[in-house]
Amino acid sequence: MVRGLFNKLISRSLSVAGKWQQQQLRRLNIHEYQLKKSERQFRMHFQTKVSWWSKVRSWLGVEAWEHSKVVLRVVSILLRLIKVEDIAGKMLGQILVTKQTGPQGKVVSKVYLCQKLSLINEMYFAITLDRKTAGPLIIACRKGGTSIEDLAEKFPDMIIKVPVDVFKGITDEDAAKVVDGLAPKVADRNASIEQVKKLYKLFCECDCTQLEINPIAETADNQLVAADAKLNFDDNAAFRQKEIFTYRDPTQEDPREVAAAKADLNYIGLDGEIGCMVNGAGLAMATMDIIKLHGGTPANFLDVGGNASEGQVVEAFKILTSDDKVKAILVNIFGGIMKCDIIASGIVNAAKQVQLKVPVIVRLEGTNVDQGKRILKPFKRYVEIGRVALVNYGKDYGKLVVIVDVIDQNRALVDSPDMVRTQMNFKRLSLTDITIDIKRVPKKKTLIAAMEAADVKNKWENSSWGRKLIVQKRRASLNDFDRFKLMLAKIKRAGLVKQELAKLKKQSTA
Repeated sequence: MVRGLFNKLISRSLSVAGKWQQQQLRRLNIHEYQLKKSERQFRMHFQTKVSWWSKVRSWLGVEAWEHSKVVLRVVSILLRLIKVEDIAGKMLGQILVTKQTGPQGKVVSKVYLCQKLSLINEMYFAITLDRKTAGPLIIACRKGGTSIEDLAEKFPDMIIKVPVDVFKGITDEDAAKVVDGLAPKVADRNASIEQVKKLYKLFCECDCTQLEINPIAETADNQLVAADAKLNFDDNAAFRQKEIFTYRDPTQEDPREVAAAKADLNYIGLDGEIGCMVNGAGLAMATMDIIKLHGGTPANFLDVGGNASEGQVVEAFKILTSDDKVKAILVNIFGGIMKCDIIASGIVNAAKQVQLKVPVIVRLEGTNVDQGKRILKPFKRYVEIGRVALVNYGKDYGKLVVIVDVIDQNRALVDSPDMVRTQMNFKRLSLTDITIDIKRVPKKKTLIAAMEAADVKNKWENSSWGRKLIVQKRRASLNDFDRFKLMLAKIKRAGLVKQELAKLKKQSTA
């Protein structure tokens, strides 16, 4: 069920993180080149690297001219510089697609140049938060350089996990177990133990949710080096890690995540097609479970909280409708502290600001529910029994139908006087503002009588939408001669209008 999948999504365990790494989590990710301060503060050994290839060009240029007496070296450096500039130029501005970015990819805005190391051994090291032990978990493997998922598949026996008591901190014994799991070939054992303890200190003092070094490598000079590091930080620690959070790069984050954070909304993007807006994490997960149970897939987790404002509700709708995968929106609110009328006002205002092209299903219960329903009464996009809709494509294109039952979040049972009752996907229906008074799944005679009583045909033909479609249909039925006569009539009308305007001008000047 979705609850289990969601738990995997927000789990900090690396063993399952790979499966969900395309999903968004509310945490801070920083660029690898921003780890320099950590290197100095915790005396870590990181690979020498430089970001921004434009800066590298000036740095290499200075290096070259300082050694200008050695002409061959200057030429060699300049040739390498030209090659670097050429390669970097091809990468900048391009879309990079990896497992971490997801299929949409990320725009390359910087190129990261690294010192070439002579590595004799590559290993895997990570610290994450484990739900089972309710504390940090160190994961190590004597093989590295590839993803932990691949390592777990190829070398499951080589992966060791060392839980750390969060109150005692890491002990020499814990660090020794990790080093034994890494099994360094040439690096000093005691120095490696100290390095592991420093990494744990970095993890705790910087409020990390994940620290991954892949590979942590041994060099020819017997050093243990973090050749490739990835750190994630807890958003809740922003007040304590102010400098680290200045590194945030919104251009590399999901714009929906950024917008949700600004609006103080709890949002996690998923890959389904049913947008959800719920108050309370528990009700949100239960709603996702129900969607999954009935064959749908949630497009997101969105908790507006217990004290959301009307503006936050509007922003939530903007975020939901910005996802092209969303085919319908389900609003499920249980009003306690959160008042139903505020949600209803937010939905109506959002409908005015956002072009809603998908059906919206609203369920309100609790505080001020009657006020909320009154506010929503003029809202034109109710999916409800008795709602008249226009079929927008397919074999029944252009027909007016009535929703006689809601099957699930994707389909409705529709009927009309001149068609057989059938199931229809919501995306095939354009909802009108006309409703008739019927019970669930009425008989055909009852339906026809209700439509006649509500004068559906005349209401539709006299509406601006109906008149527009009638005109379009008439134009489509015209032959060439009819179009020619229409053109002459327009020319004649334009001439008459000019004559009348000329008369009015003459009278006004007289």
